[in-house]
Amino acid sequence: MRFFKIFSIVITVIFFCVFMYFVYVIIENESKRGAPFLAYVYLALIFISILVTFVYHFKSYHYYRAKENMNLSKKLSKILWAGAISYNSLLLFVAGMSAYDLIIYRMGFMRWREVAVLSCFLFIGGIGILEVSLLKKRIKRLKSEVELKDEIESIGN
Repeated sequence: MRFFKIFSIVITVIFFCVFMYFVYVIIENESKRGAPFLAYVYLALIFISILVTFVYHFKSYHYYRAKENMNLSKKLSKILWAGAISYNSLLLFVAGMSAYDLIIYRMGFMRWREVAVLSCFLFIGGIGILEVSLLKKRIKRLKSEVELKDEIESIGN
C-alpha cells in the first residue's frame, strides 16, 4: 500500500506541473482577447483540488507505517478526504468527457495515443478512489485494534 501512496504523490506532482504548464499556455494565448470567466473558475477549482490532494497524501502517509510507530490520535480533515475524492473524480470526469468527445465527434476513430492517455486517466482516477476508500477502512481497522489492545491491557490493572 505504501507503493500506491508514493505513486499517488508522484502522479499528483506530475499533474500539478502539467496543469501549471497549461495554465501558462492558456493565459499567454488568451491574454490579448481574454479567456471566459468560467475557464478561470475551472482552473481555480482544479488548482485547489490538486493542492488539497497533495496535502492529503502527505498527511495520510503516516498511516502506512509499521504498527509500532502508528499515531492514530491525528485525524485527517474531512476537507482533505473530500479533496482527494474530488481530484480523483475529476480525473475520471476528464476521461469520460474525452471518451465522449472521441466517440461522438470523431465517430469512434481513436489513435493509440488517445486511448493510452484515456486509459491513464481512468487508471489513475480509479486507483486514487480505491486508495482513499482502502485507507478509510484501514484507519477504522487500526483504531479498533488499538481499542481492543487497550481494553485487554486494562483488564489486568
